[in-house]
Amino acid sequence: MLRALAVTAVFLAHATHTAAGPSHPYYDVVEAIARFGVIIFFVHTSLVLMLSMRRTQKEPAFVRRFYVRRAFRIYPLAAAAVLTTYVLRLPSNAWSGLVYHPIYFVQLFSNLLLIQNLTRQASVLSVLWSLPLEIQMYVVLPFLFLIVRGPRWRFRLMLCAVVAVLAAALVWQTAGRLNILAFVPCFLAGVLAFKCADRQRTWPPWLWPTLILGVVFGLAFLPAYRKHFLHPVSIVLEWVAAGVLGLFWPMFREISWAPATRIAGFVAKYSYGIYLAHTFALYLAFVIIRTRAYLGLLLATSITIMVAVALYHLIEEPLIRLGKDLAAKIGSATLDNSETPAGVRVDAPSEAHS
Repeated sequence: MLRALAVTAVFLAHATHTAAGPSHPYYDVVEAIARFGVIIFFVHTSLVLMLSMRRTQKEPAFVRRFYVRRAFRIYPLAAAAVLTTYVLRLPSNAWSGLVYHPIYFVQLFSNLLLIQNLTRQASVLSVLWSLPLEIQMYVVLPFLFLIVRGPRWRFRLMLCAVVAVLAAALVWQTAGRLNILAFVPCFLAGVLAFKCADRQRTWPPWLWPTLILGVVFGLAFLPAYRKHFLHPVSIVLEWVAAGVLGLFWPMFREISWAPATRIAGFVAKYSYGIYLAHTFALYLAFVIIRTRAYLGLLLATSITIMVAVALYHLIEEPLIRLGKDLAAKIGSATLDNSETPAGVRVDAPSEAHS
């Protein structure tokens, strides 16, 4: 539900921008909804990856296997989006500045590696701004997992948060290159949710999407947030809102209503493709075909779903499996090169659960 509502918020916000243009009265509110939809992704990412590492921590070379699996999960579809934009000479988005800007080698190379914030290059596709942040956070997530193990995890997690806040305060003006520091506390909110995941869940499940939407719209309508996204006040508000989601997620019982779980599961499964493909769909529906209002939204939604499903089965799923296979070989090689004191080799654990 968390992931499904996040990608839906981004899609609907960008669709509203494209259909109504930058002059509509709630432009800033809608922009804030899209922005915080991405923040929710950060919380969700660290939560599910921490849960994944808890399942796989006893596997050999589990950190290296983690990196391999994440690389094959993120890079192939992002590279396809970048190359499509480059080859077809498409604008970076469909809701503002519909002018194609030439893409030079350094910019293209930076976007393919998802390091454009480090090289101070513009994102070829506007929604790609968040992916370098996720990639850079992947580097430290396994170490965060190790840090927060044990009985004193609250102190260690609080210390990590303090260090992250101080680092962000020192370098926030370098927003382009070191902007990852401004979002570390949002990822730490997911770590907090992970550490509280074993709590007894007593709150009714229908309150969970209500809380998510309440946080999203409550933040979006705050003038202090929606006017200046890179202002320290806005960044702190994002930390607080992300912390609320991370802190309260473990309180709610699992949603059992079948229609809700099926719809949320479908959207979440194809969410990465939806996130990357919806820009092309909006551009096709509203700019090329020139449909308007609800018809354009229906057409863009249909195109987004079809493209996302196709991308998942043609690119995402095969390469995710390939990443898992390569990660399994890393573990097997580690075991083959290590022997017990008695000289007996240990068999590699099954990879099925990951």
